[in-house]
Amino acid sequence: MALIRLRHLKRSVLLCGLGLGFVTVQGCGAASVQDKVLHENSTDPVDIAANLLESYAVGQPIGSEAEGYEEILSGVTAVDAGKGEELKKFLDTVDRTRRVDRKEAQRLLKLFRPEP
Repeated sequence: MALIRLRHLKRSVLLCGLGLGFVTVQGCGAASVQDKVLHENSTDPVDIAANLLESYAVGQPIGSEAEGYEEILSGVTAVDAGKGEELKKFLDTVDRTRRVDRKEAQRLLKLFRPEP
C-alpha cells in the first residue's frame, strides 16, 4: 500500500514539475504583445479627429469612441467647416454601416494632417 502511495506521489510531483516548467517556458505571452503608438492628449478638435482617423486607417475596429462622434464633429466644425463636413459624411457612413472604409480614413487623415 505504501509503495502505491509513493508511486502516486512521485507521479504527482513529476506532473506538477512538468506543468510548472511549461508555464515558465511559455511565460505570459510577451511574444504576442504589439507596439502601439500613444499620442499626447490634445484639446485641439482637429487633432482629436485626426487621431481617430489614424486609428481607423490602420484597421482599428469601431469601439466606444462612436458615442463621442457628435462632440468630435461639433468641435471640428467650429474650427473648420469644410473639414467638419467631410468628417460628418465619413462618420455618418461608419455609423450607418458599422464598418470603416480604411482608404477613406487614410484620405481624410491626409486632409486633417497634411504632410509638410
